[in-house]
This record gives sequence, C-alpha cells and structure tokens, in this order.
Amino acid sequence: MFVLSRIVSWCLRVGLPLAALGLHLVIVVTYARRWDHAAALTVFPFWAWGVLGLSMSLIAWIIGRKRFALGMTVLWFVTMVVGSDETRPLLRFGVQKPLVGLPPDENGHRLLRVVTLNCHHMNPIAAEEVLPWAPDIVLLQEAPSNHALMELAAKLYPDGQPKDHVAGGWECAVLTRGKIQGYITTPAMQHVPNLSVLPVKIELDGRTIHAVSVHLQGAVTNVSLHRLSTWELHYRNRLSRRAEMVDVRHYLEALQVWKSAPVVIGGDFNAPAGDAVYRELEPDLTDAFSAVGSGWGDTFPNSSPLLRIDHLYSNSQLKAIRARTVKSINSDHRMVVADFLNTGE
Repeated sequence: MFVLSRIVSWCLRVGLPLAALGLHLVIVVTYARRWDHAAALTVFPFWAWGVLGLSMSLIAWIIGRKRFALGMTVLWFVTMVVGSDETRPLLRFGVQKPLVGLPPDENGHRLLRVVTLNCHHMNPIAAEEVLPWAPDIVLLQEAPSNHALMELAAKLYPDGQPKDHVAGGWECAVLTRGKIQGYITTPAMQHVPNLSVLPVKIELDGRTIHAVSVHLQGAVTNVSLHRLSTWELHYRNRLSRRAEMVDVRHYLEALQVWKSAPVVIGGDFNAPAGDAVYRELEPDLTDAFSAVGSGWGDTFPNSSPLLRIDHLYSNSQLKAIRARTVKSINSDHRMVVADFLNTGE
C-alpha cells in the first residue's frame, strides 16, 4: 500500500508536469505544421489543448508545489494566450464594429459591406436576418430555394428585377446590390459536388467584383483519438476540403483576376481558423476578421460558439476596415459581417 501511494504521488508531482511538457511539444509543433495526417488533433481549437495542458500542470503544482510544475503552468498559459485565434480580436478594445444599417464612409469613400451566413437547412427565415445590415453582397450556404432568394432580393434591393441580383439556391447562393453577370466555371471545377463552391461575377458601381460562396465538406466529428480509423477519417476529410479550395484557386487563376480585380470569398469552410485548408487562399487573400475583427470571433455553434469556421477573405483590391460576428436567431451558425474599402477606385 505504501509503495502504491508513493507511485501515485510521483505520478501527480512529477509525471503529470512531464506529460504536460510532452503534450506542449506535440501540440505546438503539430499546430505550427498542420500536417494532413495530424488533422485529428488540429480539428480542435488551439485553446482546448491549452486548457488540458494548463489543467495538468496546475494540478501537479497544487499537489506538489514544485517549481517545474509552476513553470509548466506559466508556459501553458502563455502558449494558450499567444497561440489562440481568439486572443487578438478580444484585445482590440475600442475598435469600431460594423453597425446595423448602411456602413459609414471611410475618408469619403463608400465601403462595400459583405455578409456570410449558413442558413441551417435552407431556412428562408434565417436568410432574412441579413436584411438589417444593408449588405452589398450576401454569401449564403445551405441557402433556401431560388424563389425564396428572389423574395429576399426584392426586399434588399427593390430597384430593378430580383433575378438580376440573385445567383444559386438550394446550397450556395450569392445576392448583390449590383447585377449578376454570370456563373462561370472552368474545367477544374466541373467535379465540384452539390454546388459547394459558387463563383459569380458581379457588376457593382461600375466595377467588376468576383464573389465566391463556399460550403466545404462537413468536418468529421469522431474524436476517438485512440482509434487509427479516426485519424484516417480526419486525414481523408482534410484532403477533400483542400481539393475543393484548390478548385477555387484554379477558378480565379483561370480568369486571371487573382490580383487584378476585387475578389471576396466567404462562407462555411467547416475548418477551424488556421487549418491547412486556408493555405490555398493565403497569402494572396486576407481573412477579414483576423485582420480587423474585434470581440469573440467563433461562429459555431451559434448559442455557444467554440470554432471559427465561417470566414470572409478578400484580395488586395478590397481592404477590410471593420469586421464582426453576429449571433443569429434561426441558424446554428453566427453571421460574419465585414466592411471593405475598394482600393482599386
């Protein structure tokens, strides 16, 4: 009994902080590299592993009061604060957020407001939550029927014919104050299933803008990390979503608008911020919320968001000025609202 007690004591005082150190090395390196084969680990928000490592080292310090355990507690705390996607936006105190209604001008220039929202099972009532924000471009996923979108466009943009302002429906959709010029595909995009990527060309205020509504393949929710099959599922899922993003990149490159015309890409990427999926967009495109957003940026699930999987990206022709997330009423996702300055004007 005495031997067992000493073993337990050693595990708590020494073994636990050593395990916290090992976990720290694995998590920091894995999140820095974002290997596809390690997708089962990085599907979690970074702070979740931080909480685990911090708890392990803190318990060891409380029990043993050893400096090593205290050092690991401090290391994990600093790592979690610095490495979490949520930290910088929370520290942007006093930064102006997009407000309901038309966005105010920026140094005399009209801003372009873009909104993205997953409507949750094609719910037309959820789609109507974009109305108070007076968006110039709306990117919807799990969008309602084309008929419902026409009705929404008539409310958003009463001038002209609703059909000129709407593209898509039943999966991805784009609505705009401007005029839809067409949905253009390239040979590389012909295999995209269920219109999970909807690229359109828009004429707005005398300029051409390329907008892409994205709803990537759903993430794997199996977290049984002790099973090899779980790791394989996450690996295959990551590869599938990266292939979809490669299609988006090929579309823009084929049209030769990657850097020469305003481009905005947004939607439900079903991947946490920092995932390797976004490497197909970066550094040519910038995540609006990462750049200028403030407050809690996670978007899913709506009631208690723990993951930021809804994003708005733009190229250098559209500079993000303000960005925020908005709690929805009829969806399981939060809305992302961003105001952009057209730097090509």
